[in-house]
Amino acid sequence: MFGGACVKRVAFLTIKARSSTLRPSLPPGYFGNVIFTTTPIAVSGDLQSKPTWYATGKIHDTLAKMNNDYLKSALDYLELQPDVKALVRGAHTFKCPNLGITSWARLPIHDADFGWGRPTHIHGAGWDSL
Repeated sequence: MFGGACVKRVAFLTIKARSSTLRPSLPPGYFGNVIFTTTPIAVSGDLQSKPTWYATGKIHDTLAKMNNDYLKSALDYLELQPDVKALVRGAHTFKCPNLGITSWARLPIHDADFGWGRPTHIHGAGWDSL
């Protein structure tokens, strides 16, 4: 509760579009950012008062919608925008009470080879490491 009213909490979930999400898939050897974002929305009061399965169900249902048709629809939307730069997300996007979550769990960064061999150290960038 915020000021006596329920506030919507938003979690931006980023999906790696290199996976089976996109058909046809990206060409082998493609190296670049392909970020496909979705947003499960819930009222904070519901997240606080309902069991954990409620929140995980919201996330699951939203991720289940992220199929090839959904991604192609997002690409069509981008093609219609006169200024795609206006859609860029940054620090201004994740204001309270929003939450951005990123997972590198399946990012094969340890296998990256830019011509001089595999990395010897991998570290996520954060405010504490700058």
